Amino acid sequence: MRTETVICDTKDFGIGRRVCAENWNALRAAGESANQSLCNAEAADARPAPDVATFCRVTRPSTTADGLYAAGLRFSEPRVTYDLRRLKRKGLIEKMTQVHRYRLTRLGREVAVLSPKPMAACSLLA
Repeated sequence: MRTETVICDTKDFGIGRRVCAENWNALRAAGESANQSLCNAEAADARPAPDVATFCRVTRPSTTADGLYAAGLRFSEPRVTYDLRRLKRKGLIEKMTQVHRYRLTRLGREVAVLSPKPMAACSLLA
């Protein structure tokens, strides 16, 4: 597989358009960061499904560290979406600061492969 990064507008990254060593180094760093993020996501998707203990932790009711009830996620039901509160309490998603968005956690990525249908949280990636 080959990955290429194309930056059409340097202003998107807060980098000037003038051709100089400072801007070139900043563009290289932005491109390398984007490529590393992509490689990390691909590597996470290539991992095997989580172990039995992780599966049980997600599918059985539990309580969070601060004592809140977290209902179990039942993957066998035809329901595709789950409440954000349930996903957050199970540790599958986390709220991003200063915006009304959520992102999948590492555990969320691992558990997403167990779902026969995509969970709503999968579309919440930043």
